[in-house]
Amino acid sequence: YRALLRWDATQRRWLDAPALAQGRLMHTAARLADGSVLIAGGMADPLLEPGVAARLTVERWRPDAAGTQALAPLPSPRLLSAAVPLADGGLLLIGGEDEAGQPLDTVLRWQPDTGAGRWQALAPLKTARSRFGVARLPDGRIVVAGGRGAAGVLASTEIYDPTADAWTPGPALPQEQLDATLQPLPDGSLLLAADASAPADVAPGTWIWQLDAGLSR
Repeated sequence: YRALLRWDATQRRWLDAPALAQGRLMHTAARLADGSVLIAGGMADPLLEPGVAARLTVERWRPDAAGTQALAPLPSPRLLSAAVPLADGGLLLIGGEDEAGQPLDTVLRWQPDTGAGRWQALAPLKTARSRFGVARLPDGRIVVAGGRGAAGVLASTEIYDPTADAWTPGPALPQEQLDATLQPLPDGSLLLAADASAPADVAPGTWIWQLDAGLSR
């Protein structure tokens, strides 16, 4: 619940790491440009901490530190968000769910310009969503695909332009997809792999997404 494990590639085994300051479920974690890991939001285990709802807190783990560092808290609690590390050391936290389980359209940028950093609100998603696929393209744009929206599982996609701070609709997926994975490919296209553990009415599948030509299987 609070435990952290670090994979040692030399010894080829898992080693104990300093524990989190707060236990978390359904939180978001991402490796930053400096090698540290930012861990944000999530919720408390209702059996271990009854009455505690979704987390506002954010921690950073460093390989050489004896414990985690508290960072600037989130503006509002959230869980199941997606994180996209940025080349300048910052991070985007996209969508997710609030403590009532409703999907969010908010997009936050963590900027490491102070000791604890700060959160800045960016242009929201066109469609609130959680449990979606996300990837950052070589040109800096960010793509989100599928996920769970207010009315159910989504087939829509969106593309974020950081220069314009704007989201635009992308090509629709062939079918609604939940918990899909997006992976950039060397030629600039994206590989979308659907989650085989998704609900029965959401079929698994794999597609190649060429941004200028749409999706192909």
